[in-house]
Amino acid sequence: MADFWQTLQQMDQFLFFFINGRLHFPFLDWAMVFITEKENWYIPLAILWGVLIWKGGRRGRILALLLPIAVGTSDAISSHLLKPWVGRFRPCKTLEGFRLLVSCGGIYSFPSSHATNIATLAGLFAMFYPASRWFWIVVAFLVGTSRIYVGVHYPADVAAGYLLGITVAFVYYKGSMRIFPLNPNHAINREFRE
Repeated sequence: MADFWQTLQQMDQFLFFFINGRLHFPFLDWAMVFITEKENWYIPLAILWGVLIWKGGRRGRILALLLPIAVGTSDAISSHLLKPWVGRFRPCKTLEGFRLLVSCGGIYSFPSSHATNIATLAGLFAMFYPASRWFWIVVAFLVGTSRIYVGVHYPADVAAGYLLGITVAFVYYKGSMRIFPLNPNHAINREFRE
């Protein structure tokens, strides 16, 4: 069993060095740093949140209500529960011979909170607005890949973050559909009208 985990860790490091070093292009350096900096997402996401409330109808308002709660939940689970429990150090804390394009950040890396949070956000958008799913898949892929490219996460950190994030999104989506069904003729809505 130890050989299995060692092999997985070696594959993870190989993929890390491939994405971080071999895919190096000057434009990608700039783009990945821009994508990975969460501050660059605040204004576009705030505008999108406002549009959901203003123009999104019932579906948009339910999604606008869920987004901060679900992303807050996924962030708390990844940052405050799993990272200290797993205790995996970031590559920028333990490896040498790679490119670090941003500040290393915290001590622990598993799972990636950026990947967790973007997967939660993207998953909810894809579930509420299925026609937008490919857009959100690309956004989540770029954010997750950027974390490896800039040198702060291993690929397994990102994959685990995606899995956690989509799970949180699914739980919140299913729960919200029980409380606030989108179909106005749903039995729950009829009970409240009577």
